[in-house]
Amino acid sequence: RLDEKTFAKHLRGDLDWITMKAMEKDRTRRYDSAASLATDIQRFLKNEPVLAGPPSTAYRLRKYIRRNRVPLAFVATVFLVFTLALVESNRQRAKLKVAHDESELVLSSLQDILASADPNKRGRDATVREVLDDAASTMGKRFEGQPRVEARLRYTVGKTYEALGEYDQSESNLK
Repeated sequence: RLDEKTFAKHLRGDLDWITMKAMEKDRTRRYDSAASLATDIQRFLKNEPVLAGPPSTAYRLRKYIRRNRVPLAFVATVFLVFTLALVESNRQRAKLKVAHDESELVLSSLQDILASADPNKRGRDATVREVLDDAASTMGKRFEGQPRVEARLRYTVGKTYEALGEYDQSESNLK
């Protein structure tokens, strides 16, 4: 049921080698018995390396792969899944580190803002509005190149202005 090209391709390789070894002019290079010829044909049918073929590692590897396609495909799939999971894990770890670093920067900035209300530094008690005004005026320069950190701080400052009833300053920071 094979077309001529497919049949010819099927005969090349192992069957060709078996035939050539069986017809070898030099008797010492032929099969020593019909049983060894039958053994080689059985090896061909089981997709095992035939003795008449070249003893190369590549040939034996091709035969091994052809015999064990399903288990090897499974192992390759598992390996690929683990590799992708490792890559994704590293990507998530990097994202978490960036988020952690940003959170630490926001926290230290809020601590600096609150510490600026220290009466020893100002010579008097500072109002919440004065502390917010100072923070809002320096935020753009201080966090240049870090828009996410600036956005988080401006949100906090904007909400604080809103709580104080300073809606214009609240709106400008929240935008």
